[in-house]
Amino acid sequence: CFTKTTYDEIIEDIRAIFNTLSVVVTDRERGHFFGGIVRLAAHDFMDYDKNDRDFPQGPDGCIDWNTGAGETGADNAGLETIWCDDPLLCPLKTLYDSKYGNNGIGRADFWVVAANAVIKLSSVEWTDTEGVNTYPNLDLPFRYGRVDFDGCEGISASRLPGAQGCDQVEKTFITQMGLDWTDAV
Repeated sequence: CFTKTTYDEIIEDIRAIFNTLSVVVTDRERGHFFGGIVRLAAHDFMDYDKNDRDFPQGPDGCIDWNTGAGETGADNAGLETIWCDDPLLCPLKTLYDSKYGNNGIGRADFWVVAANAVIKLSSVEWTDTEGVNTYPNLDLPFRYGRVDFDGCEGISASRLPGAQGCDQVEKTFITQMGLDWTDAV
């Protein structure tokens, strides 16, 4: 069962990975790894299409790993260095496999919490421009219960945004996901 304690434990486990990597890798490698965690969660949910009643997809623990040039999962290239079976290269998956995967926590929920952890750990406390109000590190809300899907090859290739243009933002975030422009940017 997913509890607030489980959520907090995942945050602390991500913090431990962060602290370990801070000693053994460069800032660039650490940035790639932690940015990759956020990208992994995003690529899992950005294929959501509210208009597809039969197969809306969304956060379902499903990534198309066919990442070669011209392959169906080419937009996911680089994520295989975040989620793989090499414990040295992919400590996030090692953490999931050893502690959470066998305890009923799905990949989709785990990826969202891990991304929330990165955002929280990399944000800083800040004070408004008048120096009146102080705001803590960004701590995003979370609800558990995503259901993992395993048949991932080729299913989201046309739904992820391209790397250019507002039309891609509009297609993915406004038309498919149902956000407004303020939320999309």
